[in-house]
Amino acid sequence: FHIPSRTEFGTLATAAGSNPGKHLKACDGWKDNGNGDNETCFAALPAGNADGSSVNGVGSRDDYWSSDVASSSMIGTNAYCRYFSYINDNFTEYDIFTNFAYSVRCLKD
Repeated sequence: FHIPSRTEFGTLATAAGSNPGKHLKACDGWKDNGNGDNETCFAALPAGNADGSSVNGVGSRDDYWSSDVASSSMIGTNAYCRYFSYINDNFTEYDIFTNFAYSVRCLKD
């Protein structure tokens, strides 16, 4: 098993269609009826994330680490992530310091 790369997450988003969040999110559990239809059986749940001192976004977002480093500096390393939100049907890429606690989804080799 391995953590998906940016490319693999991009392939997943493309395969899910024009509204990837809708088709990748679970059918329930998301704030304000921001549920998906789980057409792809990925069933993303709104686990939120943690920043070392608090847990954030439970019920409203789900962030997944990719295996790709975005940048490194003297203050730390950033890695690429993808996230879902209850607000829309996107599966958005961004990068952030690796000291955050995010979800992972592994792919079978």
